[in-house]
Amino acid sequence: MSNELRAAFRMALAVALTLSFYFLLQIPNSLRALLAASLLCTSSSFQKNLMRQRFILMWLSSAMGMTVDICFRDAFWFYIPAFMLLIYTTMHLASRSRDTVTMVLLVYGYTGSIPNSDFFAADPVIKGFQYSVGTSLGAVMVIIAFLFFPIRKDEVLHLPAPVYFGRRALFFLSVTSGVIICVSAAVIPKYDVFVMMLGLVWAISLLSQKFSALRLQIIGLVIGCFVSLGVISMFSSSSDNVVFYVALLATIAGLAAYLGGSYPAIKPGQGFFIVGALMPCIFLFKPIPNLTILFPLFFAMGLGIFISSLVFLVFRLLEETEKWVMTWGISSNGQDACSCSVFPRNNL
Repeated sequence: MSNELRAAFRMALAVALTLSFYFLLQIPNSLRALLAASLLCTSSSFQKNLMRQRFILMWLSSAMGMTVDICFRDAFWFYIPAFMLLIYTTMHLASRSRDTVTMVLLVYGYTGSIPNSDFFAADPVIKGFQYSVGTSLGAVMVIIAFLFFPIRKDEVLHLPAPVYFGRRALFFLSVTSGVIICVSAAVIPKYDVFVMMLGLVWAISLLSQKFSALRLQIIGLVIGCFVSLGVISMFSSSSDNVVFYVALLATIAGLAAYLGGSYPAIKPGQGFFIVGALMPCIFLFKPIPNLTILFPLFFAMGLGIFISSLVFLVFRLLEETEKWVMTWGISSNGQDACSCSVFPRNNL
């Protein structure tokens, strides 16, 4: 069996097991579990120590998120800086791991503690715990999938590139989270958690990916959204065939993994394609009047990308202004303008 087929079967099995256990355990909102499973299956290496670190960091960040909600649930203007500090702290810990997968996994875990809809009416503490359980479920299913379809020695071409975000990059992520909470609560409160989820993931991509990869991610997300519309249209009239539903989503995810492995040029768009394609999972076996029910969700994802990109451009503008001022100051003192290279270009 080729490496591409092994990756496809591994992805399909992880998605199928996650959905099956969702139906058995009745965990609310299986989307996070599926996203976590598909994210971990794209990793080019699988090590016990790294998975242990991810579990610890995810539950630690989830507990911190729930603590922030308990302390500042009734004080909105204290909640915002507290959550920004949470982002800064957890991303600082996660960026010391070996890749960006851990950082994205944290986003799926602790964003369940964000109050949504009626901003502070629900109980996000319980909801955050449930979503963290769901994310852990996806990770456990990935471990089982790797046992059935392990990575062969010749398949691991290189280990994930180390990622370390500096203070400027961490500040960018924390500011982005604060802006997302404020804007999404005012514009689209019902789906503001999805604004945060995709917005923070996109912000991490802005810091760690090249422009060509970012473009492929957007294209993959758009195609995935069209696929999700097709899935919803198929199940809008009859949504009681569990086996066919699980098989269909597992096939879509497995096909995406196969194409990503066979054509490395399009692999950066694989993850965002799966995110868009799995969106119907939030409407599992619920009455669906028409396809327009997905449009606010698509708008929420696009809003998260827009907010993150806008904040990123502002930070880039400030950085370039800072460098210009430092260069101008050095030049005005009669020194060589090239000596400004002591201020290295970091992730921002």
